Amino acid sequence: MNLIEMKRKQKGLSQAELARKCNINQSFLSRIESRTKIPSAEIINILAKELNMCKMELYSYCSPCIDCEFLDNNGNCLYGKKCFTNK
Repeated sequence: MNLIEMKRKQKGLSQAELARKCNINQSFLSRIESRTKIPSAEIINILAKELNMCKMELYSYCSPCIDCEFLDNNGNCLYGKKCFTNK
C-alpha cells in the first residue's frame, strides 16, 4: 500500500469519495495512487489538504528521483514523461 492510499484509508475514504472532494476523476486518483500518473502541483496541494498531510511530503512522494537513470542531463525523462522507477 502506498502513502496516498494509506492516508486515504486512515481517513475512512474510498477512492471515489476522495476524488470527489478533490474534484478529480476516480480513475485519475487511482493512477496517482498506483504511481503511474504524476499529479500537478495544484492537485498535490488539494490532496495534501484533504489528507491532512504536509504538502512537501506529498510533493516529495509524487516527484521522480532526481538521480533517476532515465533522466537526461537537463532532468527530462528519456521516455517523454516522468517515471517512478524503484531502485
